[in-house]
Parts: sequence; C-alpha cells; structure tokens
Amino acid sequence: DSFIYGAGTAFSKGFGFILLPIYTRLFTPIEYGLIEIVTMTNVFLSLVLNMGLDASQSFYFFRLKKEGGKQKQAQLVTAILQWRLSIGLLITVLAVGISPLLNTLLFDTELKLSVFAVSFAGTFFYQIAIQSAQVFQLLFRPWQFLGITFFQSISSAAITIGLMIWIGMGFQSYFIGFSIGALFSALVGWWMARDYVDWSASNIKLWPRIMKFGLPLVPANLLFYVLDTSDRWFLGFYHGGLAIGVYAVGVKITLAIGLVVEPFRKAWNPLAMKSLQQNDSHAFFSFMARLYMGVGVAAVVILTAFSSPLIKWVTFPTYHNAYKA
Repeated sequence: DSFIYGAGTAFSKGFGFILLPIYTRLFTPIEYGLIEIVTMTNVFLSLVLNMGLDASQSFYFFRLKKEGGKQKQAQLVTAILQWRLSIGLLITVLAVGISPLLNTLLFDTELKLSVFAVSFAGTFFYQIAIQSAQVFQLLFRPWQFLGITFFQSISSAAITIGLMIWIGMGFQSYFIGFSIGALFSALVGWWMARDYVDWSASNIKLWPRIMKFGLPLVPANLLFYVLDTSDRWFLGFYHGGLAIGVYAVGVKITLAIGLVVEPFRKAWNPLAMKSLQQNDSHAFFSFMARLYMGVGVAAVVILTAFSSPLIKWVTFPTYHNAYKA
C-alpha cells in the first residue's frame, strides 16, 4: 500500500510543484499571491465543512463492520454524505453571503464576488469528492482512491490552463478549473462508490454519534490551520500580495516533502483505525511514529540544502527569491 500510495501521492501531492514552471509563467507574483490568499480562505471553509467527519467515517467504518457488515457501513457513509449535502451546502451558501465582508477585510474590495462564489463552490464539491475517495482508502483499495484524486488534480489543472491560454482569462481561471474538476471527480467518485450509498433511509439518526466523535477534533484542526497559514497572513498584512506570491512559490517547493511523508500517512490511516481495535496497538503506534519523524526530518534537511538551485530550475526569474521561504 505504501508503494502504491507513494507513486500516486508523488503525483497528486507534487502536482502543485510540477505545475510551477507553467503557473509562474501564466500568473504574475501579485496574481499568485491573490490565489494563495483565496486558497487559504478555502482551506478554512474546508475545516468548517469537514467538522471531523473524515475521522468519524474512518473510526466507525471498522466498528460498524463488526455490528452489521457492509449494510451498516453503507448507512454510515450515506449519513455523512447526507450531512455534507445538506448542512455543508447551507454553510457554503452562508460563506458566499459574507463574501463582501471578506473582500473588504482581505482584499480591499479588489476581487469580484464571483471569485468567492466559484472558489467556495469548488471547496464544497471537493469535500463531497474526497469522501468517496476515502471509502476506497478504508477498503484498502488504493488504486480507486488514487484514481479519484488523480482525476480531480488533472482535470482542474487542464481546465485552468485552457482558460488562461485559449480565452485569456485571468487568475479567476484557477478557481473555475478547481471547481469544475472537483464537481467532476465527485460525480465519478460516488458512481464508483455507489455500493456504499444507501438512500433507503435518511440515516439522520447516526448524526449525533458521528458528530460526537468528530466535533472534538475541530479545535485541533483549527490550530493546525493557524500554524500552517499564519506566516502568509502576517506576510500579506505587512508586505502585500506581491510578497505573498513569491513566498507562496517557496511554500510549493516544500510539497516535495509530501512525496516522502504522504505515502506513509495514506497507507497508515486505515491501518491505524484498524489497529485501535487490537490489543497490541501501542507498540505499532510507537514504531510508526519513530519512522515518520525520521523520514520527515531527513526530507527537510535534503530539500533545504537544494532549495536555491531547485527554485531557479522550475520557476520564472521573478520568483527566484522564493528559495528564502
């Protein structure tokens, strides 16, 4: 599983790195900075839409298999999907509704409100798509998982580049491509996972059980969000969009670390949830923690050593100072 996830994640997670030679020529540093800020806003919306539901699905997927097999698992998956389609849609509409305020606070009213609507819709579609992919991850079927995520990445990038080159659309093309790609991958993903969807009942009765496990995880996820994005928020506040654009390219270079670390995480997640049901889980968790830290630290050291020539190799000259990030 690590090998399969490794090959797939090397493409999926590293896709942003692979596209740097193209995007740094299509978008100016200021446009790239705007894309980064809107993306960070989308990530926050993703956390609100998620509400720990991915963790709930992972945990109860194996427990309900003992209680009632595939039927119970399908009820769980459908309950979460129904929550996303109803409550998630409501949250997305509310986010679009406050977009004028966000435009004033974050962008000095520089952006069209349609940019927020399209990007928030893409975030909603992506949450729907990624749940279908997670079903296959929990079934230990990594090829299907990777197929859904591949399709989303490739279709989004193709639409974005096509809109830029053939129509001459500005940086808005990035979010249009993301939204359409996420919608397509959601449709494809749930068609593939249709055996685990049961529309015979609302399954709302499972919502309290699901949220009891998921909601306590939300504060931790929000703290991780602050740790991951506070550098760019402060940079944008004090130095503006141009600085964020250059810095964001440097951050994209760090995606190369994901090529080493993410394969372990993707293969580890379903194994961890399954291991929680066993008596010898402590030793297994301890071993994997040491392995994760060792490989991760090695990747940081190597990437830092080669950051300057790497930036100059893959980006346009206006971004070469990004290696300092």
